[in-house]
Amino acid sequence: MKKPRMLRPGDKVVAVSPSWGIAGDPAILPKWERAVKEIEKLGIKIVPGENSLRGEDYLKAHPQARAQDINSAFADPTVSGIIANIGGNDSDRILPWLDKALISSNPKVFVGYSDVMNVHLYLYKLGITSFYGPNLLSNFAEYGGVRPYTAEWFKRILFTNTAPGMIPAASESTARTNDIFACDLPGRYRAETGYVLLSGRGSACGRLFGGHTGILDYPGITAEDFADKILFLEDIPEFFSPADLEEFAQRLGKMGALSKLQGIVFGKLCEEADVCRHFSGFVSTVSEAFSRPDMPIFANLNFGHSSPTLTLPYGAKARLDCANFSFEITESSVE
Repeated sequence: MKKPRMLRPGDKVVAVSPSWGIAGDPAILPKWERAVKEIEKLGIKIVPGENSLRGEDYLKAHPQARAQDINSAFADPTVSGIIANIGGNDSDRILPWLDKALISSNPKVFVGYSDVMNVHLYLYKLGITSFYGPNLLSNFAEYGGVRPYTAEWFKRILFTNTAPGMIPAASESTARTNDIFACDLPGRYRAETGYVLLSGRGSACGRLFGGHTGILDYPGITAEDFADKILFLEDIPEFFSPADLEEFAQRLGKMGALSKLQGIVFGKLCEEADVCRHFSGFVSTVSEAFSRPDMPIFANLNFGHSSPTLTLPYGAKARLDCANFSFEITESSVE
Protein backbone atom coordinates (compact mmCIF):
# COMPACT_ATOMS: atom_id res chain seq x y z
CA MET A 1 0.00 0.00 0.00
CA LYS A 2 1.18 3.53 -0.80
CA LYS A 3 1.25 5.59 2.38
CA PRO A 4 0.47 9.33 2.25
CA ARG A 5 2.69 11.89 3.92
CA MET A 6 1.66 12.58 7.49
CA LEU A 7 -0.12 15.81 8.30
CA ARG A 8 1.85 18.66 9.88
CA PRO A 9 0.77 21.88 11.59
CA GLY A 10 -0.13 24.45 8.96
CA ASP A 11 -1.08 21.87 6.30
CA LYS A 12 -4.01 22.61 4.02
CA VAL A 13 -6.82 20.05 4.06
CA VAL A 14 -9.69 20.24 1.57
CA ALA A 15 -13.24 19.49 2.74
CA VAL A 16 -15.26 17.63 0.10
CA SER A 17 -18.81 16.31 -0.26
CA PRO A 18 -18.48 12.88 -1.90
CA SER A 19 -22.00 11.83 -0.97
CA TRP A 20 -24.66 14.01 0.66
CA GLY A 21 -24.33 17.66 -0.35
CA ILE A 22 -26.08 19.19 2.64
CA ALA A 23 -23.03 20.98 4.10
CA GLY A 24 -23.69 24.11 2.03
CA ASP A 25 -27.41 24.37 2.75
CA PRO A 26 -28.30 27.53 4.73
CA ALA A 27 -29.49 25.63 7.81
CA ILE A 28 -26.29 23.54 7.97
CA LEU A 29 -23.60 26.01 6.87
CA PRO A 30 -23.23 27.60 10.35
CA LYS A 31 -22.60 24.11 11.75
CA TRP A 32 -20.00 23.50 9.03
CA GLU A 33 -18.28 26.75 9.97
CA ARG A 34 -18.29 25.70 13.64
CA ALA A 35 -16.76 22.35 12.68
CA VAL A 36 -14.01 24.10 10.73
CA LYS A 37 -13.09 26.24 13.74
CA GLU A 38 -12.99 23.12 15.90
CA ILE A 39 -10.78 21.00 13.63
CA GLU A 40 -8.42 23.90 12.96
CA LYS A 41 -7.53 23.82 16.67
CA LEU A 42 -5.52 20.72 15.70
CA GLY A 43 -3.25 22.93 13.60
CA ILE A 44 -4.48 22.36 10.05
CA LYS A 45 -6.18 24.76 7.66
CA ILE A 46 -9.53 23.70 6.16
CA VAL A 47 -10.45 24.89 2.67
CA PRO A 48 -13.77 23.90 1.07
CA GLY A 49 -13.66 22.16 -2.28
CA GLU A 50 -14.90 24.39 -5.09
CA ASN A 51 -18.24 22.57 -5.33
CA SER A 52 -18.53 21.12 -1.84
CA LEU A 53 -20.81 23.85 -0.43
CA ARG A 54 -23.09 24.29 -3.45
CA GLY A 55 -25.93 22.60 -1.65
CA GLU A 56 -27.80 19.33 -1.57
CA ASP A 57 -29.87 19.78 -4.74
CA TYR A 58 -26.96 20.82 -6.95
CA LEU A 59 -24.59 18.10 -5.75
CA LYS A 60 -27.21 15.37 -6.00
CA ALA A 61 -27.71 16.31 -9.64
CA HIS A 62 -23.98 16.67 -10.37
CA PRO A 63 -21.91 13.73 -9.14
CA GLN A 64 -19.12 14.81 -11.47
CA ALA A 65 -18.82 18.06 -9.49
CA ARG A 66 -18.33 16.09 -6.28
CA ALA A 67 -15.67 13.97 -7.99
CA GLN A 68 -14.01 17.07 -9.44
CA ASP A 69 -13.30 18.38 -5.94
CA ILE A 70 -11.59 15.11 -5.01
CA ASN A 71 -9.54 15.01 -8.22
CA SER A 72 -8.52 18.65 -7.77
CA ALA A 73 -7.43 18.08 -4.18
CA PHE A 74 -5.25 15.12 -5.14
CA ALA A 75 -3.76 17.14 -8.00
CA ASP A 76 -2.99 20.28 -5.96
CA PRO A 77 0.59 20.15 -4.58
CA THR A 78 -0.35 22.64 -1.84
CA VAL A 79 -2.97 20.25 -0.42
CA SER A 80 -1.87 17.65 2.15
CA GLY A 81 -5.16 16.00 3.01
CA ILE A 82 -8.85 15.61 2.24
CA ILE A 83 -11.75 15.17 4.67
CA ALA A 84 -15.38 14.39 3.89
CA ASN A 85 -18.00 16.82 5.14
CA ILE A 86 -20.53 14.05 5.81
CA GLY A 87 -21.63 10.62 4.60
CA GLY A 88 -24.99 9.80 3.01
CA ASN A 89 -25.94 7.19 0.42
CA ASP A 90 -24.79 8.48 -2.95
CA SER A 91 -20.99 8.24 -3.18
CA ASP A 92 -21.07 5.32 -5.61
CA ARG A 93 -22.20 7.73 -8.35
CA ILE A 94 -18.92 9.68 -8.23
CA LEU A 95 -16.64 6.69 -8.78
CA PRO A 96 -16.72 6.76 -12.63
CA TRP A 97 -15.61 10.41 -12.52
CA LEU A 98 -12.54 9.87 -10.35
CA ASP A 99 -9.15 10.03 -12.10
CA LYS A 100 -7.28 6.79 -11.33
CA ALA A 101 -3.94 7.82 -12.82
CA LEU A 102 -3.95 11.21 -11.09
CA ILE A 103 -4.92 9.82 -7.69
CA SER A 104 -2.51 6.87 -7.89
CA SER A 105 0.44 9.16 -8.44
CA ASN A 106 -0.48 11.59 -5.65
CA PRO A 107 -1.38 9.66 -2.46
CA LYS A 108 -2.71 11.93 0.27
CA VAL A 109 -4.51 11.59 3.58
CA PHE A 110 -8.20 10.95 2.88
CA VAL A 111 -10.59 10.72 5.85
CA GLY A 112 -14.29 9.97 6.29
CA TYR A 113 -16.73 7.24 7.24
CA SER A 114 -20.19 5.85 6.49
CA ASP A 115 -21.02 6.11 2.76
CA VAL A 116 -17.55 7.57 2.20
CA MET A 117 -16.49 3.91 2.40
CA ASN A 118 -17.02 3.63 -1.36
CA VAL A 119 -14.19 6.12 -1.94
CA HIS A 120 -12.00 4.26 0.57
CA LEU A 121 -12.54 1.01 -1.31
CA TYR A 122 -11.74 2.78 -4.59
CA LEU A 123 -8.45 3.99 -3.07
CA TYR A 124 -7.77 0.57 -1.57
CA LYS A 125 -8.11 -1.01 -5.01
CA LEU A 126 -5.53 1.53 -6.22
CA GLY A 127 -3.20 0.46 -3.42
CA ILE A 128 -3.49 3.71 -1.44
CA THR A 129 -3.91 3.86 2.33
CA SER A 130 -6.89 5.93 3.46
CA PHE A 131 -8.61 6.42 6.80
CA TYR A 132 -12.04 5.41 8.09
CA GLY A 133 -12.36 8.26 10.54
CA PRO A 134 -14.30 11.38 11.47
CA ASN A 135 -16.37 13.33 9.01
CA LEU A 136 -16.09 17.08 9.45
CA LEU A 137 -19.74 17.79 10.23
CA SER A 138 -20.59 14.60 12.09
CA ASN A 139 -17.77 14.81 14.63
CA PHE A 140 -16.27 18.29 14.73
CA ALA A 141 -19.59 20.16 14.86
CA GLU A 142 -20.70 18.14 17.88
CA TYR A 143 -22.21 20.01 20.84
CA GLY A 144 -19.45 21.18 23.17
CA GLY A 145 -16.72 20.48 20.62
CA VAL A 146 -15.03 17.37 19.36
CA ARG A 147 -14.63 14.63 21.97
CA PRO A 148 -11.04 14.34 23.31
CA TYR A 149 -10.68 10.68 22.25
CA THR A 150 -11.70 11.55 18.67
CA ALA A 151 -9.17 14.40 18.49
CA GLU A 152 -6.39 12.38 20.15
CA TRP A 153 -6.57 9.43 17.75
CA PHE A 154 -7.07 11.67 14.72
CA LYS A 155 -3.72 13.26 15.58
CA ARG A 156 -1.96 10.05 16.67
CA ILE A 157 -2.86 8.29 13.42
CA LEU A 158 -2.45 11.14 10.93
CA PHE A 159 0.24 13.43 12.43
CA THR A 160 2.75 10.77 13.54
CA ASN A 161 4.73 8.33 11.39
CA THR A 162 5.32 5.82 14.17
CA ALA A 163 3.20 2.77 14.98
CA PRO A 164 0.20 3.81 17.13
CA GLY A 165 0.48 0.71 19.33
CA MET A 166 -2.26 -0.30 21.76
CA ILE A 167 -5.62 1.34 21.14
CA PRO A 168 -7.57 1.59 24.41
CA ALA A 169 -11.33 1.86 24.56
CA ALA A 170 -12.65 5.37 25.07
CA SER A 171 -13.59 6.34 28.63
CA GLU A 172 -17.03 7.50 27.44
CA SER A 173 -19.47 6.71 24.68
CA THR A 174 -22.96 7.46 23.46
CA ALA A 175 -25.46 5.10 21.87
CA ARG A 176 -26.86 7.93 19.73
CA THR A 177 -26.01 7.85 16.05
CA ASN A 178 -24.07 10.95 15.01
CA ASP A 179 -26.77 13.18 13.53
CA ILE A 180 -26.03 16.57 12.03
CA PHE A 181 -29.56 17.68 12.87
CA ALA A 182 -28.99 16.84 16.56
CA CYS A 183 -25.46 18.17 16.91
CA ASP A 184 -26.72 21.22 18.81
CA LEU A 185 -28.01 18.92 21.56
CA PRO A 186 -25.88 17.49 24.36
CA GLY A 187 -24.84 13.90 23.68
CA ARG A 188 -26.01 11.31 26.18
CA TYR A 189 -22.51 10.19 27.17
CA ARG A 190 -21.88 7.50 29.74
CA ALA A 191 -18.88 5.64 31.13
CA GLU A 192 -17.46 3.19 28.60
CA THR A 193 -17.49 -0.52 29.43
CA GLY A 194 -14.51 -1.50 27.27
CA TYR A 195 -14.09 -4.05 24.50
CA VAL A 196 -16.17 -7.23 24.45
CA LEU A 197 -14.77 -10.58 23.30
CA LEU A 198 -17.61 -12.26 21.42
CA SER A 199 -15.73 -15.34 20.23
CA GLY A 200 -12.31 -16.80 19.55
CA ARG A 201 -9.11 -17.54 21.39
CA GLY A 202 -5.43 -16.73 21.16
CA SER A 203 -4.31 -13.80 19.03
CA ALA A 204 -4.62 -12.76 15.41
CA CYS A 205 -2.63 -10.45 13.11
CA GLY A 206 -3.86 -8.98 9.86
CA ARG A 207 -4.29 -5.83 7.86
CA LEU A 208 -7.26 -3.55 8.56
CA PHE A 209 -10.07 -3.57 6.01
CA GLY A 210 -13.75 -2.78 6.28
CA GLY A 211 -16.38 -0.10 6.71
CA HIS A 212 -20.14 -0.65 6.91
CA THR A 213 -22.29 -3.61 5.90
CA GLY A 214 -22.63 -2.36 2.32
CA ILE A 215 -19.03 -3.42 1.70
CA LEU A 216 -20.17 -6.69 0.09
CA ASP A 217 -22.05 -4.72 -2.58
CA TYR A 218 -19.00 -2.77 -3.75
CA PRO A 219 -18.36 -3.56 -7.45
CA GLY A 220 -15.61 -6.11 -7.86
CA ILE A 221 -15.27 -7.07 -4.19
CA THR A 222 -14.02 -10.66 -3.86
CA ALA A 223 -13.03 -13.09 -1.14
CA GLU A 224 -9.37 -12.27 -1.84
CA ASP A 225 -9.94 -8.72 -0.59
CA PHE A 226 -10.56 -10.26 2.86
CA ALA A 227 -7.51 -12.52 2.84
CA ASP A 228 -5.31 -12.05 5.92
CA LYS A 229 -7.41 -9.10 7.04
CA ILE A 230 -8.91 -7.95 10.30
CA LEU A 231 -12.36 -6.82 9.21
CA PHE A 232 -13.73 -3.71 10.94
CA LEU A 233 -17.48 -3.32 10.61
CA GLU A 234 -20.17 -0.91 11.83
CA ASP A 235 -23.42 0.63 10.62
CA ILE A 236 -26.54 2.53 11.60
CA PRO A 237 -29.31 0.56 13.36
CA GLU A 238 -31.44 0.27 10.20
CA PHE A 239 -28.80 -2.03 8.65
CA PHE A 240 -27.25 -3.55 11.78
CA SER A 241 -30.00 -5.60 13.39
CA PRO A 242 -29.24 -9.15 14.60
CA ALA A 243 -30.96 -10.47 11.45
CA ASP A 244 -28.91 -8.15 9.23
CA LEU A 245 -25.70 -9.31 10.89
CA GLU A 246 -26.57 -12.98 10.57
CA GLU A 247 -27.30 -12.48 6.87
CA PHE A 248 -23.99 -10.63 6.51
CA ALA A 249 -22.15 -13.56 8.09
CA GLN A 250 -23.87 -15.94 5.68
CA ARG A 251 -22.82 -13.83 2.71
CA LEU A 252 -19.23 -13.62 3.97
CA GLY A 253 -19.13 -17.37 4.38
CA LYS A 254 -20.72 -18.27 1.07
CA MET A 255 -18.38 -16.01 -0.90
CA GLY A 256 -15.38 -17.65 0.78
CA ALA A 257 -14.28 -14.60 2.78
CA LEU A 258 -14.75 -16.02 6.28
CA SER A 259 -12.19 -18.73 5.70
CA LYS A 260 -9.61 -16.09 4.77
CA LEU A 261 -10.15 -13.55 7.56
CA GLN A 262 -7.86 -13.35 10.59
CA GLY A 263 -10.31 -11.53 12.87
CA ILE A 264 -13.30 -9.19 13.10
CA VAL A 265 -13.92 -6.04 15.16
CA PHE A 266 -17.32 -4.42 15.47
CA GLY A 267 -17.93 -0.75 16.20
CA LYS A 268 -20.16 0.45 19.02
CA LEU A 269 -23.86 -0.12 18.56
CA CYS A 270 -25.78 3.09 17.91
CA GLU A 271 -28.66 1.93 20.10
CA GLU A 272 -29.25 0.57 23.57
CA ALA A 273 -28.88 -3.21 23.32
CA ASP A 274 -27.27 -6.22 24.95
CA VAL A 275 -24.06 -6.54 22.93
CA CYS A 276 -23.55 -10.31 23.25
CA ARG A 277 -27.18 -11.03 22.41
CA HIS A 278 -27.14 -8.61 19.48
CA PHE A 279 -24.20 -10.40 17.83
CA SER A 280 -25.11 -13.96 18.88
CA GLY A 281 -26.55 -14.96 15.48
CA PHE A 282 -23.48 -13.62 13.69
CA VAL A 283 -21.14 -15.46 16.06
CA SER A 284 -23.01 -18.76 15.82
CA THR A 285 -23.03 -18.54 12.02
CA VAL A 286 -19.27 -17.93 11.93
CA SER A 287 -18.49 -20.57 14.54
CA GLU A 288 -20.90 -23.33 13.57
CA ALA A 289 -22.03 -22.89 9.97
CA PHE A 290 -18.55 -21.94 8.72
CA SER A 291 -16.35 -23.63 11.34
CA ARG A 292 -14.37 -20.61 12.59
CA PRO A 293 -14.90 -20.83 16.40
CA ASP A 294 -11.28 -19.83 17.12
CA MET A 295 -11.27 -16.61 15.08
CA PRO A 296 -11.14 -13.56 17.38
CA ILE A 297 -14.30 -11.43 17.18
CA PHE A 298 -14.41 -8.25 19.27
CA ALA A 299 -17.22 -5.74 19.78
CA ASN A 300 -17.55 -2.26 21.30
CA LEU A 301 -14.68 -0.59 19.46
CA ASN A 302 -15.07 3.16 19.10
CA PHE A 303 -15.34 3.88 15.39
CA GLY A 304 -17.96 4.79 12.82
CA HIS A 305 -21.38 6.25 13.57
CA SER A 306 -21.00 6.37 17.35
CA SER A 307 -19.01 8.95 19.29
CA PRO A 308 -16.19 9.32 20.15
CA THR A 309 -14.49 7.69 17.19
CA LEU A 310 -11.14 6.27 16.14
CA THR A 311 -9.39 6.91 12.85
CA LEU A 312 -8.70 3.48 11.32
CA PRO A 313 -6.12 3.13 8.50
CA TYR A 314 -6.93 0.77 5.64
CA GLY A 315 -4.16 -1.74 5.10
CA ALA A 316 -2.26 -1.12 8.34
CA LYS A 317 -1.09 -4.16 10.30
CA ALA A 318 -3.10 -4.80 13.46
CA ARG A 319 -3.28 -7.39 16.23
CA LEU A 320 -6.07 -8.75 18.40
CA ASP A 321 -5.30 -10.52 21.68
CA CYS A 322 -8.20 -12.45 23.21
CA ALA A 323 -6.47 -13.08 26.54
CA ASN A 324 -5.85 -9.37 27.14
CA PHE A 325 -8.93 -7.97 25.34
CA SER A 326 -6.53 -5.76 23.38
CA PHE A 327 -6.46 -4.16 19.94
CA GLU A 328 -3.17 -2.89 18.56
CA ILE A 329 -2.13 -1.15 15.33
CA THR A 330 1.43 -2.28 14.82
CA GLU A 331 2.63 -0.08 11.96
CA SER A 332 2.40 3.52 10.91
CA SER A 333 0.04 4.34 8.05
CA VAL A 334 1.69 7.62 7.05
CA GLU A 335 5.22 8.54 6.02
